Amino acid sequence: METIHGLRHLEKNSYANGSFNDGSFNDGSFNDGSFNDGSFNDGSFNDGSFNDGSFNDGSFNDGSFNDGSFNDGSLTNYVIPSPRDVVGKWTEEDFCNSVSLSVNLATVSAGAVMAWSSPALPLLPGLGGAQASWVGSLPSLGAALGPWLGGWAADRAGRRTAALLSALPLAASWVALLFVRQQPLWLCAVRFFSGIGVGLVYAVLPIYSAEIAQADVRGALGSLMQTSITVGFMIDYCAGPFVSYTTLAAIGLATPLLFVACFVWMPESPYYLLAVGEEAAAERALRWLRDVNQDVIFELREIKKAVEESRLSEGSLLAVFRTRRSRRALAISLGVVCAEQLAGINAVLFYTQSIFDAAGGDVDSRVAPIIVSGVMLLVSCLVPFLVDRLGRKFLLIFSSTGMSLALAVFGAFFYLSEAGHNTEDIGWLPLTALVFYIFVYTPGQYRRIR
Repeated sequence: METIHGLRHLEKNSYANGSFNDGSFNDGSFNDGSFNDGSFNDGSFNDGSFNDGSFNDGSFNDGSFNDGSFNDGSLTNYVIPSPRDVVGKWTEEDFCNSVSLSVNLATVSAGAVMAWSSPALPLLPGLGGAQASWVGSLPSLGAALGPWLGGWAADRAGRRTAALLSALPLAASWVALLFVRQQPLWLCAVRFFSGIGVGLVYAVLPIYSAEIAQADVRGALGSLMQTSITVGFMIDYCAGPFVSYTTLAAIGLATPLLFVACFVWMPESPYYLLAVGEEAAAERALRWLRDVNQDVIFELREIKKAVEESRLSEGSLLAVFRTRRSRRALAISLGVVCAEQLAGINAVLFYTQSIFDAAGGDVDSRVAPIIVSGVMLLVSCLVPFLVDRLGRKFLLIFSSTGMSLALAVFGAFFYLSEAGHNTEDIGWLPLTALVFYIFVYTPGQYRRIR
């Protein structure tokens, strides 16, 4: 990877300044027939001296010349290598998957922010109950503001730039957590700021993923978002109870930094480039994302057509309320999202370890969250294969009904415990109820990301 980055750096700085565009090779100095006299046809290069594999080690297959900088006609016979040559003969889907994985590293970071309070609050005994609840819940409030900023930045600065900007509040908040451990007010402010970063990720990354992917894999790549969030949960749940507060913050900081290191090499969305009139740049970006031998002109025309249609149909926020059909769709959408939030999913995710501490039971409160997140990760990997077969409506009904049942059982256990009844014989119930809750919750999430 260092070689790839170095070549890209050399390309951007050495060749992008126009030093090869000054016409020095266009003055006919090589057109005088000096190479047409047969001097290279004497077989001197046919003795196998260049067939020893010295140029087959992949050193020129890193895609560093694939950004279109040599598309000015000066090297018209040069075949631009595909970026997938770095890792061998990848298929189109393999390459799209690798790009999408780098994109979803930001989602992993967002998941780590959301679940941080579960292992971190037991490491902050100085916080009162009310202060701990604010520290855990404020990211949700910040995340409500983030999408507005993310949508504005994506349209003004571009999807790629907005995605990179989303890493700023995430990384800054992890650094700040190292210094505000004993300051509840500042701790709340930092958590709110981290929530803004989460909102930015939720707003920008799905747009970018959808716009760079081919139509036949767009839905599958979009479903990686829920899986990536769950990976972020597992990072906190698996590491948090067994490391120090400082180490946990350092682990969290690594996730946005890793995202920036991988994503900074990605091109801008072809959709956005066409929307701002950069057709040549859009073609270069699309060629970067597709196989170099693939004809992207047809796809470029389709994207351009979609951009034009989107521009013509673009409306204001008030347009949602003007027709009965729009109002009904808005009511259904808000109802589904509100039902999810009122079912307590954030409370479960943010305070998993504290919940098991309060419930007692047969399972260690540090191990129970790992089991819960493991089930969530497993289900999130399986559900994409069932969505199109079972339908989203069925999954929503299944999810809502199952969550209600799990919460009723969980609430009954706490009622019996606080009423003074002996619950030792059913110490397994809290973990079982919460695992079932997560099991039925996850399928309902794919209504939003597919």
